[in-house]
Amino acid sequence: MNAIAIGPLIFSNDRFIAILSIAAFLLVSEFFAWRRPDTAKAIRRWSMITVVTWIVAARLGFVISNFDVFAEEPLSVFALWQGGFDTRAGTFGLGVTIFLGMLLTPSVVKPIAVSLLLGGMTFQTAGFLLPYEPRGRIPSVSFADLEGNEIGLARDDGKPLVLNLWATWCPPCRREMPMMVRVAAAQENVAFIFANQGEHEETVQSYLRYNGLPIEGMVQDPDSTLLAKFGMLGLPSTLFFSADGQLKAVHTGEISRAALLAQIKELEGESDED
Repeated sequence: MNAIAIGPLIFSNDRFIAILSIAAFLLVSEFFAWRRPDTAKAIRRWSMITVVTWIVAARLGFVISNFDVFAEEPLSVFALWQGGFDTRAGTFGLGVTIFLGMLLTPSVVKPIAVSLLLGGMTFQTAGFLLPYEPRGRIPSVSFADLEGNEIGLARDDGKPLVLNLWATWCPPCRREMPMMVRVAAAQENVAFIFANQGEHEETVQSYLRYNGLPIEGMVQDPDSTLLAKFGMLGLPSTLFFSADGQLKAVHTGEISRAALLAQIKELEGESDED
């Protein structure tokens, strides 16, 4: 299982672990603030500074490493819900925060450091209990495309595969679809298949026609068998397969262009090694 469902909300494991870790950090720092009324205000202020610093530094690190993509779409820098964080840059940001705390408000260093330690322990424990280990292979199944042809998922052309599970009623699917088809059209070494989940052909055709999207690479999965096959909890879900058919990564939820291209680059790198 690569995601957690809480009511109508679905979180990929990595995002859920991040939320738990931040919550643990804030709870422990709030405990210190309660125990130390004289420095409570400073502890709370530096706790928020620490969280914001990690998010900004981790995001900035990811943006810098994918600068060419973000240069074309500057506003996508602020689309944090799409993911894309560099943990090394975030850790560097935490180090800077602790250093500044030592210089400006020494009394908060111990509470913040202990809170970070317990937040880190939460991260490690949650990561052990909710491991992100994509498993599986491309199934040997075929689906009809929108012209009535049978398209097999298993490939013999030596190309990695990006498999996107989507539906027209899904707002994040609709937001990411134009970007994904443009990326797919520009790829020569990676194949794309967009598998609609559980909808009638007329619905899919109408959506694509209205939005000026191509039908190439679109297939129908009327019984949502792929969702069940890989244990996906929601849409959109994007699965990345290596050239030999092994599932290498899964992204639950809307994906950014930068994150998509970064994952494609990893697939291409593995193919070159083979």
